[in-house]
This record gives sequence, structure tokens and C-alpha cells, in this order.
Amino acid sequence: MENPSRRYLLTGVCYLLIILCAGISQGYIRESLIDFNNPVMSLQQLSSHLMLFKSAITLDLLAFMIDVIVAVLLFDFFRKQYPLASKLMLSFRLIAHPAIGSINLLNQWMAAVFISNQPESSDLIFSYLEAHQLGYLMAGVFFGVHCVLLGWLIYYSKGLPQWLGILMIMAGLTYWIESFGLIYWPHLKVTLSWIVGLGAAIGEISLSIYLIIKSTKFGAQSSSKLKLS
Repeated sequence: MENPSRRYLLTGVCYLLIILCAGISQGYIRESLIDFNNPVMSLQQLSSHLMLFKSAITLDLLAFMIDVIVAVLLFDFFRKQYPLASKLMLSFRLIAHPAIGSINLLNQWMAAVFISNQPESSDLIFSYLEAHQLGYLMAGVFFGVHCVLLGWLIYYSKGLPQWLGILMIMAGLTYWIESFGLIYWPHLKVTLSWIVGLGAAIGEISLSIYLIIKSTKFGAQSSSKLKLS
């Protein structure tokens, strides 16, 4: 029989790894190197820190691979109670990051190639960087749907607290706010980034930590049963 303690632990740890990788690649590396309002300075930064820029691509790829594991594990939590909703939740997560996100990294890779070989092609390099930003926003729309569906499943399931479901629904809404907000009001980038950063951090980190804590409770219960037997 599958050990539920290990499943909760694996899901929580993998989710935290995704948050860590994405936080470093997007929240730290790209945010510190790229300023879309100052292309000249950004290209100088990228040329001087090319390996750091490439490490962001590596971290994103790692996060997207782990994302597949998390998507399947989350699907397995709810597939018996809510088969259709859990399939939709799985599909939107796989489309958002392993699909759109991975393909979108080609824009980052092509920018890195031109920085290395043709640094004078500044307009083309920045076009790839802007294309990646737009692809990132597109992925966020799909991921927002995933979070809302996951929140709904958590809210109505019997194994997880309803407050976690509410937090995940709120996280999903913040992804939509950022994605559509940056399309129509790009000058509000900092504000929108803070909104999604806080919403996603509160919802997704809370879920990850809760799953890890719940795994320890399952482990303690299993140990007690073994001692009693």
C-alpha cells in the first residue's frame, strides 16, 4: 500500500523546490539584471553576468521538470473525489509551466546566444527578452486557472483545511491580476509584481509547508500503530 506520509512529504518538498528555483531565477536574477526601461544598462549587465543569466534558465528548467511531478501528485490527491476537476487542474498546470514555460525559455536562450556572439544586436536581444516576458505572462494566466481549481478542490475535499483552498484561490487571482495588468498597465509593473509575489507566496508556501507538516503527523500515526501491534 502507498505510504501517504511519503506522498505528502514529496509533494510539499517538491513544491518548495519549485518556489525556490523560480524565486531565484525570476525574482532575483532576471529582476536584478534586466530593466526594460533601460535597455543599454540591461545589456551591459547581461554581458557582464552572462553565466548568472544562463543559470536562471537552468533553474527554470529544473523547476519545470519538478512541476510535472507536483502536477501528477496533486492530481492523485483528488482524482477519486473529483475526477473531472482534478484532470482540469492537472492540465492547466502542465500547460502553464512544463509546456508554455519551457518553450518560452527559448527566448532567453536565444538572447544569451546573441549576447555571446553578436552583442551589437541590441534590438534583437531585447526583442527576445520582451518576448520571454510576454510568454511568462501567458503562462501565468494558465497557472492562475490551475491555482483556482486547486483551491476549489482543497476547499471541498475532506483531507485538507478550507483556509488553504481560499489562499490558493486568492493566489490564482493574483496571477491573473499580474498577467492582464501588465498587458494593459505596464507602468504598474512594480505594484503588480508585489501583488502576485505576496499572493503566491502566502498561498503556495502555506500549502507546501502544510503538506510537509501533515506528512510528519502521518508518520507519527504509523509509528504508533506499529508499536501497538
